[in-house]
Amino acid sequence: MKISRKIISKDNPVYESQAKFLALCILQLDERTKRIKFDPDDKNDVRDFWKLPEYIIFHDATYACGFVCNDYSPDFNINAANINSKNIISKASFEELRHYIHTLMRAERSNQMDGYFSPVLKAVLSDALTLVAIRLNSDDELYEIEM
Repeated sequence: MKISRKIISKDNPVYESQAKFLALCILQLDERTKRIKFDPDDKNDVRDFWKLPEYIIFHDATYACGFVCNDYSPDFNINAANINSKNIISKASFEELRHYIHTLMRAERSNQMDGYFSPVLKAVLSDALTLVAIRLNSDDELYEIEM
């Protein structure tokens, strides 16, 4: 067997350790981002945000932990989630949270080519992404019942 270079499917499970690790990465990114006080409309701030070690680790964790999938459409309404995270993110199922992260990272990838806008930075500053981390850490409804 060799290491696969393929992105996983949404049918692949996400294990508790993966979800908790991604939550940790989100919280570390949140803390660093808010301490520095990035302006999401300043292209230099956005470029500096992309250089943060916490951003790079978060980015890689979304793939490694199975939140970016080859068979999701990038069509979760991330703008609505940023504006109304208490109603959207706090009520989302695990599948919806996974779809949100997937869409966020696909939008991020597209915007990095332009170099002017970071959906991830906006999600951090709106607390939508932080709410995902909180739910991954504490919402038992997202987890299978142990037998």
